[in-house]
Amino acid sequence: MSQRWMQSLARASARFILLLVGMSIFIIPTQAQSPEPVSTTVQGMALIYNGPPSCTGCAEAMGAIAEKVGLKPMYVANPSEIPGLLTQAAVFVIGGTDDDLKPFEAFTPDIIKAIQEYIATGGRYWGICGGGYIAADLLFDKTGAPIRTFKIIPVEADDYSKTYEPRLEKIRWREQDRQMFFKAGPKFALTDKNTPVEIFGWYSDGSIAALQSAYGKGKVAISGPHPEAPRDWYDGTGWTSLEELAVGMLQDLLSDKPIQR
Repeated sequence: MSQRWMQSLARASARFILLLVGMSIFIIPTQAQSPEPVSTTVQGMALIYNGPPSCTGCAEAMGAIAEKVGLKPMYVANPSEIPGLLTQAAVFVIGGTDDDLKPFEAFTPDIIKAIQEYIATGGRYWGICGGGYIAADLLFDKTGAPIRTFKIIPVEADDYSKTYEPRLEKIRWREQDRQMFFKAGPKFALTDKNTPVEIFGWYSDGSIAALQSAYGKGKVAISGPHPEAPRDWYDGTGWTSLEELAVGMLQDLLSDKPIQR
């Protein structure tokens, strides 16, 4: 009886040892494959240009909207660095600028080509005011000479107003009248009826104030007025910020939803 009990105990001990060994074999690889810290992904970064001729606070206003939709802003002031950073970006952004667009000449044809290829392969571009001017297919200076642009949306950009003073402008934005911050922004005229385009903003004279367009596999959205304008831009006007319009604009741009003609 005692001998059988000892034999049973030995067999149970052996099974227990084998079980422990098996568990060790299973656990060790799991520990060895512990995840590494995750860096900013392609889906998570907004690349925002803040070099000349960006106006004071304009890039940061775009960055604040990017954060509201869950993106991490990354600012770049040197155009030559942009091609190397685009592969990390969910969207490339240019906001409001000073009135002189001449500094955009620092965007060489090679840099512009990199931006075009980024969008054509599925990237996104968001431009407000100066960022809308420079995105256009056609843009001319005051003498009528053409200005080199990104040519990523089928429009001609032109001054909506000849005055450079900031003001509230009545905009028909997605079927609702809005009083929006405006300063020397562009109006747009379509240059190609074959490219899918969705217009969602109009000035009071009926000209285009904001739209988005397909560009290859990517999308481009631009606006003359400033939906991203923070509250302090409205000081003294008796009006409040409409940042939720900018949030919706960026969310729509980032989505896979096709352009609605």
